[in-house]
Amino acid sequence: MSHLPEKSEAELSSRYLFVRGGVIVTIALLLLTLLYLKAEAVSPQVHIGYTQQLRLLREADTKVDSEVLAARLEISRNYDALTSYVNEMKATARLLLKPPIFLRLGDSVRVEKEAAELLKILQHKAELIDHFKSYNAIVRNSLAYFQQSASRLGDVPEPLNNQLEIYVRQTLFFARDPEQHVADQLQQLRRQVETQARSSEHQTLVNTLFLHGRVVEEYLPKIDQLTRTMLGLENVSKQRMLLTSYFNGYENARSDAQYFRNLLYLFGLFVTAYLINLFIRLELTRRSLVKAHTEVAEHYQAQLRAEQQLRMHDTAFYSAHEGISLTDASGKIMDVNPAFSRITGYQREEVLGRNPKVLKSGKHDEAFYSNMWDSINNTGNWRGEIWNRNKYGEIYPQMLSITTVNNSEGEVSNYVAVFSDISRLKEQEVKLQQMAYFDA
Repeated sequence: MSHLPEKSEAELSSRYLFVRGGVIVTIALLLLTLLYLKAEAVSPQVHIGYTQQLRLLREADTKVDSEVLAARLEISRNYDALTSYVNEMKATARLLLKPPIFLRLGDSVRVEKEAAELLKILQHKAELIDHFKSYNAIVRNSLAYFQQSASRLGDVPEPLNNQLEIYVRQTLFFARDPEQHVADQLQQLRRQVETQARSSEHQTLVNTLFLHGRVVEEYLPKIDQLTRTMLGLENVSKQRMLLTSYFNGYENARSDAQYFRNLLYLFGLFVTAYLINLFIRLELTRRSLVKAHTEVAEHYQAQLRAEQQLRMHDTAFYSAHEGISLTDASGKIMDVNPAFSRITGYQREEVLGRNPKVLKSGKHDEAFYSNMWDSINNTGNWRGEIWNRNKYGEIYPQMLSITTVNNSEGEVSNYVAVFSDISRLKEQEVKLQQMAYFDA
């Protein structure tokens, strides 16, 4: 069963840093967005719109009261304007049921509750106005017929005519100022006149006059009572309470918005400081990377030079005509070149780990080797002729040079031996001596 390769610790760490950075950025953006929305929650346009509705409601309510009084005093002869103002008043009050969304929850509930109470009062006022219009229309119609009947009293003989004229004047006065004592006087006067009119031929005219007079007497107090009730409603005080509650809520919302603006400013300062710190760290990292790159480049160049030098040494080591052997501090052979194998007959694998004593010919005594090592230990090198034995048992002369290699602490770590076969030189030397000292 094959296994998926495990992810390296560096890859997991990189992914963790990436995910953590993404989460931090996302949280920062959400917080920034939330603070911005809270700081800009109080819309001037919405505030102006709501306060304008409050002003329009107050104006419409005032116009309704003015039209009611005008209709009562017969200054206005129709109800078109009154109906329009009532509809405008109710529609504007319904718009106030939805307070601006930037208000606190408690302030919004309070404003909505007071707006609902105000709308209930205004709806009750509209119902009273409907009754007012009905009663007022009845009174106007009866007054018109009452005055029309009064204009025909000229045919009524004395003294009934005089009493009827008094009744007419009292009724018209009552229509302007419906006081209770005037109503009592009208009832008493009407009873007296009715007694005299029973035997009169104008009884029908008198009855018609009294009929409309009684309508005026009945409905005018109702109209005045409705008017006083309408003008005495708490709509004005409720409007002031609603206005006060809204502006208190608006000030609270502005305070909250200013608080979030301050938080947004502090958050901006924090982000700025974080970015400055990040830029500084990035700059330090960049400089560190530049320095590291320079050091790596220098190390790389040094490595290239060392490799080139090693290649040169390797070429010299393997291409040299002299035999070369490298031993450690204990004298064990670590490496030899091809010339070593050519001169000694030993292959590289045969001498690795062995001591160079394998080449001893036995022609030198211990004093020779003791002097040689004294020179090596004291001066670091030795050079001279030496007789060694090759793999095939042949003894041959060598020109040998031994040099010590020290480590960083100055201790001997290796020995390098370089030698060459000088057999031919020895043969030529013997021939020259024979030629010089012997005659053929």
